[in-house]
Amino acid sequence: MNEALKIRLMTLLLKLLGALCVVVVLIYAIKHFGTQYAQEQIDARLKESSLNEFVHYEEIHFNPLTLTPSLEQVTLGAKSAPWLRLARVSFNHYPLFQPDLDIDFWIAESPVAELSRDSARIMRTLGLETLLGKGHFSSTKNEDHLASYLALDIKDLGRIVWDSQTQLTKPNESISTMRTDLLASLALGQPEAMLILYGEHVAFEEVRIRYQENGMIEHLLLASDMANYSDNDLNYLIQAASETLGLAPLGSPEAQQIAETFLAFIKQPESLTLTMKPDQALDLKNITLLLGDKNLYQQANMQLSLD
Repeated sequence: MNEALKIRLMTLLLKLLGALCVVVVLIYAIKHFGTQYAQEQIDARLKESSLNEFVHYEEIHFNPLTLTPSLEQVTLGAKSAPWLRLARVSFNHYPLFQPDLDIDFWIAESPVAELSRDSARIMRTLGLETLLGKGHFSSTKNEDHLASYLALDIKDLGRIVWDSQTQLTKPNESISTMRTDLLASLALGQPEAMLILYGEHVAFEEVRIRYQENGMIEHLLLASDMANYSDNDLNYLIQAASETLGLAPLGSPEAQQIAETFLAFIKQPESLTLTMKPDQALDLKNITLLLGDKNLYQQANMQLSLD
C-alpha cells in the first residue's frame, strides 16, 4: 500500500469519526434540551390546571429519534395512597397538548394495600390483590367531533376496549381543559363533577365497549356464592341490577335480554360487547335523566351481545 493511499484512508477514517462525534453530540443535545423543554411544559400545564397536587412523576425521558417524551413512575392522587400508579406514560407524538392525543401507559405492579381506599375496594370486589396492566389511549378531534379509543389490559382480569364517537356542542371548548377536568375529578373521587361542567356540552353519537374475559368471572364467582344460584335466581338478580343501574326496569324485555346474554356469558366467558347508538346524540345530562327513569337501554338503542 503506497503512502498516498494510506493518507487517503486515514483522512476518510478521521472524517467518519468526526461525523460520528457530531451525530452523538447532536443526539445528546436534542435529548438534553428536549427533556428540559418537555419538563417545563408539563410542569407548567400541571400547575396551571391545579393538578400538581394530584399528579406526580419522578423523571422524564426524551427520545431524540422520535422527539417524544415519556414520564416515569407516575402517581395519580395522594402520594401516600394514590388511586393509580403508572410505571411509564409515553406520548406517541409531540407537542403534548394539541387536541389530538396518543399515549401508551403501563400500570405499575401495585398491591392493594398501597392504593387508595376507593381503588382497594374495587380491586377486592374483583378479587384482585395486586394490580398490573398496560393500556393505550388515543383521541382525535375533527371540528365538533371527537373520536376516542381506550384499550386496557389488566392481569388476571381481562381486556376492555372503549371506542366512542362524541359530538361537542361547544366546538371551541378546549379539549385539553376537558381532559384536565376529567383527571382532576377522578383524582378527587368526584367524577360527577363532569356532569356539572359538561352535562350539555358533550353528546355521545356512538359507543362500543368490548370485554374479553381473562379471570374476572372466576374471581367474581369465587368472591360470592353466585355459583350456588339457579339460573332463575341469577336471571332475577341480573334484571334487578339492570334496574338499579338505570338501564331497564325489572321484568321488561330489555332487562330480560340483558339477563339472558349475561347468563350465557357467565357459562362460557369469552367476550361481551355493549353498544349504544341513539337516534340522535345523547348528552351527559340526558343520559343521567334516562338512567333516573331506568330507561337508558331502550332509549339509547343499547345492545348487549356475545361475540
